[in-house]
Amino acid sequence: MQKNMIRVLCLVQSGLAVILNCLPTAVKLRFAGPDQYFYQYCSGFDLLPVGYAIWGPMLSGITSIVLTVLGIWMLIKSNEVLKKWMIGLTVFGILMSISPLILGTLTHIGFLIASFLAIELAALVIFDK
Repeated sequence: MQKNMIRVLCLVQSGLAVILNCLPTAVKLRFAGPDQYFYQYCSGFDLLPVGYAIWGPMLSGITSIVLTVLGIWMLIKSNEVLKKWMIGLTVFGILMSISPLILGTLTHIGFLIASFLAIELAALVIFDK
């Protein structure tokens, strides 16, 4: 019973990460104007950041979708290989969601996405034994 609750928690966390990536303020882009910077916000699944070589939010969103599908699969049929894949993908998703920190454009939404994925990682590593 407790293992299923942990797996449902993992599924909910990755689902919340997907929903937050869909918000229109998930990614902040900084552009240089004539005398100052100006910012534009877009969704994590928008192709505008990808066009400016900012792949992190898009990869984080795709990873969250894959984690949601794997979470559903883990509820149906669980095995150790699937759990290891989920752990690796969760670490990759966390790194990609905080990658805009390098450019100084990490938003609150990006931080929440990383937090939800970190909670999922903790649930997978510590509680699902």
